[in-house]
Amino acid sequence: SLTEHTDFVSRLLLFVVNVLPMVLCLLSLRKTLRLIEVDGRSLWLLLTSAAFGSMLNPFLTTLNNHTPAAVSLVFCLSAMTRVCLSNGPRGRDYAIIGFTAALTCCFELPAALFGLLTFVFVVKRDWRKTAACYVPAAIVPLAAFFVTNIICTGGIKPFYAYYGTDKYVYVHEGIPSYWTTPQG
Repeated sequence: SLTEHTDFVSRLLLFVVNVLPMVLCLLSLRKTLRLIEVDGRSLWLLLTSAAFGSMLNPFLTTLNNHTPAAVSLVFCLSAMTRVCLSNGPRGRDYAIIGFTAALTCCFELPAALFGLLTFVFVVKRDWRKTAACYVPAAIVPLAAFFVTNIICTGGIKPFYAYYGTDKYVYVHEGIPSYWTTPQG
């Protein structure tokens, strides 16, 4: 249990939630770089930079929203690359783009513009596949996002919109929220 084996359980959770998806993300990036025929030396430079050359790497040790957002973004870009290079893009790629673009938006609200741009990208390519594959796949994470907001806040507004209200500044079992007296 988390209370009896805190270190082991938290490390296992971070490995499953952050490290494994990041490894899959890098494998997807490698496959995409090979697909666009990046030479060997450049491929390894790009992969090394992606793995160790950003501020994403330190986030692997904490439970956060940034790592899954970056991972879903890379999966989305990989699928978009396949659509660009394919003569007859598969509906599966459109569904992957829709799901991962929406998931990226759910994890990082400023990525909503990215989500809109992916929609424009796929509509220009094939509006039928967009309607049949992209839209239903995008609805899944977006519906989960809004339902969760309704459950937690009573409305569809993102939680950030409640900053400064009693949803942020509260006392639970005698312990005030961080936002009562923020530091650092």
